[in-house]
Amino acid sequence: MRTTANKNLDALYPDHLRTIRQRYDEALAAQDLDAVVIGAGVEIYRFLDDLTHPFRPNPHFLQWVPLLNHPGSALIYQPGQQPELLLHEPETYWHTTQELPGGAWQDFFKVT
Repeated sequence: MRTTANKNLDALYPDHLRTIRQRYDEALAAQDLDAVVIGAGVEIYRFLDDLTHPFRPNPHFLQWVPLLNHPGSALIYQPGQQPELLLHEPETYWHTTQELPGGAWQDFFKVT
């Protein structure tokens, strides 16, 4: 169920993404780069254990997409093109696939 707060965030997201894209466009041009790949980060396992510490995604990744539980995922951004979100969703006995949070943000990405 979409709440009023979520609907307000959906309305604000296009301007947020436009600002981020502009900043990345300027940074990439200043460094004469064609694209950037931003990783979500990876899980860190405890010493001699199969348990991980709580996952904390890369804040640079989070400014683009609201994915809190997708370690190993990445975002590819090339100025002038639709950003591509590469979701890491391993199919294993031990792990469940995390659902994507709903929202208008998905309309702005190619999800692979």
